[in-house]
Amino acid sequence: MKLQRLVNQNFFYTQVLKIILDGNEEKVVLKELQREPEKGKLLHADFQRVSSKTKLKVTVPVKFINEEECHGVKMEGGVLTKAIREIEISCLASNIPESIDVDVLELKLNDSIRLTELSLGEGVEIPNLDESNDQMVVNVITPKEIVEEEPIIEDEAEGEDASTDEGESTSEDAPAESEDSAEETSAE
Repeated sequence: MKLQRLVNQNFFYTQVLKIILDGNEEKVVLKELQREPEKGKLLHADFQRVSSKTKLKVTVPVKFINEEECHGVKMEGGVLTKAIREIEISCLASNIPESIDVDVLELKLNDSIRLTELSLGEGVEIPNLDESNDQMVVNVITPKEIVEEEPIIEDEAEGEDASTDEGESTSEDAPAESEDSAEETSAE
């Protein structure tokens, strides 16, 4: 059941683990984890052997730092929008970070941080990242204003007057149309 407790730790998914296999200590990373759908009970775990020189592709979580103190939120009334919560990286097994830390303290209203602007650490890179597939990680936007409709009590009263006026003009126009229709019928 030690494995069950470890699964609840974030580092379990991104760090090099040591397991004892036939009396030998092996360095591994988690490759796949299968759970029972209803109760979440662990069914199966696949591990991959690694050495400190093994280059891996792993997905690590993004950790946002200083969210409450963000300039664009605190001073300018903006809203912090997180577009990416985890990133696939490539690095040596010995350099796998527990998370990618993104400091949003100095982010101002309408500013953003993109993948190419992240500080990833030594030997860590995002595979195939270039200007054409650079994505936004986080930004500060102006909140959308919610406009509540005011009661239509006054508008309804004005609308009744307008409909009465329209109704009177319509009733005046109606006989004229009838007379025109009658003239056309008699002319035929």
